[in-house]
Amino acid sequence: MIGELCNNQIIAPVIFEGNCNKAIFTTYVETILIKELPPGQIVIMDNINFHKNTIIKVLIESVGCSILFLPTYSPDLNPIEHYWFKIKNEIRKVTPQFKDISIAVEHVMKFICIVPISYVIAISPCLLTIERVSMRHMVIYNEV
Repeated sequence: MIGELCNNQIIAPVIFEGNCNKAIFTTYVETILIKELPPGQIVIMDNINFHKNTIIKVLIESVGCSILFLPTYSPDLNPIEHYWFKIKNEIRKVTPQFKDISIAVEHVMKFICIVPISYVIAISPCLLTIERVSMRHMVIYNEV
C-alpha cells in the first residue's frame, strides 16, 4: 500500500501486489500524488532509495511543494507507519471473511480512511498501469 497522511486522514491510498519499487512509486507520484497536493505542502518521506530520486523531487516541486526526509532508521517519527500497522492488523483479522484479499483491504479502508480507495496499481512483468477502481507511504504536512 502507498498513501498520504494529512490531518490524520489517509488520502490517495493505492494497493498493489508485491513490494514497492522505483517504477511503482514514480508512477504513483506522477499520476496520483501530485494531483492531490496543494501548493506549499511539505512531503515528508523516509530514506528508501526510490524516494530519493531526481524524478520524484522534480515532480513534487513542479506543483509548488517541497520534500523533507526523515532521519535514517526512524520509522517511529513517521506517523503513517502507525496507520499502516493498524490497517495491516485489521486486514489480517477480516481476510478469512472474504474470498479475495483486495475485497478485505477495501472493507478495512472504508472504516479507516475518510476517502475511499480510488486506484489499484496493476503490475505485470512488462507493464505498470494504474487503473481507477472503487483505492488512493507518505506523510504530508501543511507548511507553516
